[in-house]
Amino acid sequence: MAIESKLSRCSDTADRLSMLPDEILIRNILVLLPTEEAARTSILSRRWRSLWLYILGLDFKAPGKPVACGCRDQKQILLHEAASKYADRVNQLIGAYRGKGTELLEFAGRWDRFTKCYKFPSIEPLLSPNLRLLKCLTLKYVSISTDSLDPILLRCEFLERLHLHHLLSRTQVNVTGPMSRLKYIDISQDCYSLASIIISAPTPDLVSLRYPSWVKISPIEHAPQLVDLVIDGCRNLERKNFELLSHPLFCYVSQLQAIDLDIPCFKKLLQWLPHFPDLSGLRHLKSTLGDDCRDMQALHGVISLIKAAPYLQHLTLDVENLREEVMIGEESADLHHKYRRVIEIIQFTGREVEFAFAAYLIKGLLSLEKLIITRRSRSSYYYKYRPAKITFEEWKRRALELKKILPLKVEVVVT
Repeated sequence: MAIESKLSRCSDTADRLSMLPDEILIRNILVLLPTEEAARTSILSRRWRSLWLYILGLDFKAPGKPVACGCRDQKQILLHEAASKYADRVNQLIGAYRGKGTELLEFAGRWDRFTKCYKFPSIEPLLSPNLRLLKCLTLKYVSISTDSLDPILLRCEFLERLHLHHLLSRTQVNVTGPMSRLKYIDISQDCYSLASIIISAPTPDLVSLRYPSWVKISPIEHAPQLVDLVIDGCRNLERKNFELLSHPLFCYVSQLQAIDLDIPCFKKLLQWLPHFPDLSGLRHLKSTLGDDCRDMQALHGVISLIKAAPYLQHLTLDVENLREEVMIGEESADLHHKYRRVIEIIQFTGREVEFAFAAYLIKGLLSLEKLIITRRSRSSYYYKYRPAKITFEEWKRRALELKKILPLKVEVVVT
């Protein structure tokens, strides 16, 4: 009430924002800004000079890519100069930070594959006293060594979320020490230099794990809450050696509610399925059809996996690599079950084989409530089976033709 009465007495030209308590300005306003922008508020007035120093989250995103004219060498010089300035500025801000403990730390650097915006080792000593209360750590496009990452993770006693994307140096992720509150581990398939993942810390609260399939991962001794598992990005070199049954995390399959598998060989599924545990808890299955999907035998492996999960509600299939030579008849996949609610076909380009496969899945599926068709992403650099270029209108028309074989109640979404 005192604050409201004080504000009501102010004239229309008064700085009402600055009259708010420090706690509101720090926790409700400054914390929403990137750290660089929050630091700029220090020039507003004497009152604002040191407020940003006490925010609970540090968010360092690289600025926009510098505009450069001229030859490629000149552009690269500008990029490296900008990267160097960014790194110096980050070190300056971290050196000034006085917070009792940061809860969020995010680095998102680099503009292209030639420019490393930030090399991590130089900041770790500066942040050491403030890491104990860290809850979320995100590193994108940074260069960090195992010797620098290990001390950081060891100090993060209350860490709940770990996100690693596009690491630019050879690193081993060691989840050790007292991180018993860790809930989400997200390591993207773009961490090509990642050597291995060792999880020896107790993880009783671990809910979700995502990591690249080619990275060696240690067995996790205790993860009773793990319900979401993503194993993606199988490299061609690893296809022959991929064995799901001997995978270190296979023991958790029975408790999963969502699984995303980039399986390199669906024909092996027919051999694996008799050894699978009960999949009655699975609600969402996402998978990418591999290069081996060149005949109906491989597709039968996919369908068998779907049928092995009787309570599956959401099915997502990436048809990007579905081979043109697959001969799909007019029969249906016979996925009749009252729990099948949503089928999502992603990377759909409108090819005849994709249309036939989608029809094969949905024909006669009376429980279906929604069909989602997603266009192939422009960022799909490794797409092998490119059809002739078609307009978005033509692609949408082909996708909507699937409505003809669906009951009227089914919602069809094309994006």
